[in-house]
Amino acid sequence: MKLAYCIFSLLLCLSTTANAQDIHIGVEPFPPIVNENGQGYAIDMFKAIEKISDLKFHFHIMNYARAKKELQKQSLDMIGLTPQGFETKSFYQYAEDINWSVTAKVDLFALDKKYFNTQLLPAQSIGTLRGNADFFLRYLIYQEISLLKLVA
Repeated sequence: MKLAYCIFSLLLCLSTTANAQDIHIGVEPFPPIVNENGQGYAIDMFKAIEKISDLKFHFHIMNYARAKKELQKQSLDMIGLTPQGFETKSFYQYAEDINWSVTAKVDLFALDKKYFNTQLLPAQSIGTLRGNADFFLRYLIYQEISLLKLVA
């Protein structure tokens, strides 16, 4: 029900004219939500919206860091799969979160089962998709600075 409300709100906000409106969306592959071939659950959802609206969505596959830069330059109208509420303050100067969520299963593969043993991971290690390392670095530095302020 919440997803239907969000979709309806998006349609209401974006479909203000009788002519078809082109919406350019930058998305990073995150299977099964968005696959590298431009297919996936999110793509299917937007194609369903196209059928009942005057909107036409164009998907541009790119890493998250590039998508943010293109959004800021206004080369894109939307970007996908942002970490809601966890972006930097400067990001929210030009962007806004939409509170959508999709439950997805993630499959993990390795040549050896030992790689699934979390006890063998280095202390405080984080795994991330390509292009997101910059976000995690800034987020962790922000958390450390915030902690230092609380301690001081």
